[in-house]
Amino acid sequence: MRKSGITGITWHRLRHTFTTRLLEQGADLATVQQLLGHSTVTVTMRYAHPNLGSKRDAVSRLEGFGDNLVTVCTKTQQSNPNVSPIHSLKSALSYT
Repeated sequence: MRKSGITGITWHRLRHTFTTRLLEQGADLATVQQLLGHSTVTVTMRYAHPNLGSKRDAVSRLEGFGDNLVTVCTKTQQSNPNVSPIHSLKSALSYT
């Protein structure tokens, strides 16, 4: 890096960039792990730094699913007909 006149960047930083860019372009994690020579996928994940745009893109892929994510059953199909299917979904989603 010194010979090229580039400052503020190390070879280690370039490994982080390499990992992040490969994953952003759709490379699978196991392949990236092997390319970097890591013993586990966990180590490889430490090198991945998804940006806000990548996160938004990942979430936007769910837009096409719409109402097909949850199949709401009728009151006669519910185990407790007094419980709204939406209420059940909200409580399931808030479970931690």
